Amino acid sequence: MSLRIDNDMEMPAAHGALAHPDTLLTWLCPEGTTRAVACFEYIGRTALVLRGPYTGQRYWFKGPGARLCVDARDQHALSAVPVLRLVGG
Repeated sequence: MSLRIDNDMEMPAAHGALAHPDTLLTWLCPEGTTRAVACFEYIGRTALVLRGPYTGQRYWFKGPGARLCVDARDQHALSAVPVLRLVGG
């Protein structure tokens, strides 16, 4: 499976919790489930939208420092993205 970068920025916020790096983070599971999650921090310069290859879920990192939990089934593919850093999961 490959990771698809989605250029469609006109969309609602992705499932999960985004937070500023200086704040205490409370992570939510994708779609409000109790599924296992992996949490990533975006270290790029703009915004980034990805589609998980396993779940098809869109993940929207709003800007530098944005943190988002993703479905653990998509973790391996997102780990290969150079501007994403695994911070939990």
